[in-house]
Amino acid sequence: MTDPAPDRAAIAEIAGGTLTRREARELAVIASRLDRRPRPSRDAGVQRARLHEMIRALGCVQLDTISVISRSHETVLWSRLGQYDPRVLNALYANGGVLTEYWAHAAAIIPIETFPFYRGSMADYVAKYEAAGSWAEANQDLMTAIHQRFRDEGELASRHFERHEDRRPEAWEWYGGKPARQALQHLWSRGDLMVARRESGFQRVYDLTERLIPEPHFSHEPTQAERARFFTHSALRALGVTNPAWAADYFRSWARPHIRPAESQ
Repeated sequence: MTDPAPDRAAIAEIAGGTLTRREARELAVIASRLDRRPRPSRDAGVQRARLHEMIRALGCVQLDTISVISRSHETVLWSRLGQYDPRVLNALYANGGVLTEYWAHAAAIIPIETFPFYRGSMADYVAKYEAAGSWAEANQDLMTAIHQRFRDEGELASRHFERHEDRRPEAWEWYGGKPARQALQHLWSRGDLMVARRESGFQRVYDLTERLIPEPHFSHEPTQAERARFFTHSALRALGVTNPAWAADYFRSWARPHIRPAESQ
């Protein structure tokens, strides 16, 4: 015998107690925004509003450079919103926009107002990857020079930096044997740079974080308790049904959660 169909409004109001399996499945589908038939619009203003609202509801949308039919984040948004113009999504980054990117669930699009909650992970990155003998320590002069170029020139992409032609890059070198590209990734991960927009070909264009993140988001530094509460509540809102380990894993970077499962309990 199957469970009766759940009442959607009642499920949305559940704050605790026991769910049937069917109610749990329904709640997960509703939370992930897959319970409605997409209503695509050709109006750019409508698309902007819906894209922004969807990314805020999901908390983050993971990026992937692999594209067979479309890129991963485009498919995630299309499945919930229907057809939209990818240029409209990119426009949400630009000129003091409402989106940027960081290590949220791997590299992901995030609402710009959530930036402060990733500061703790940026500090963790520095502690982990800038120890004595690290690549960062050995290339500090390179990163200082790159940082100064951003200060002097504004937005820059990897293509604006020269590649050393004295050797062929190894197959495993994701940065193509281009130390400047590795430095850009490092400066982004530690929070000195943010993604200003994407160019055709999916290439990141960076700028100084202080130029892209508006006040009060730039200066606000949440406590660890505030970070744990934010990541847990955001994960619950996006997943609907979860446990502490899944809630902690929803927002993660470098294969580790931004918070521990015990903090999301």
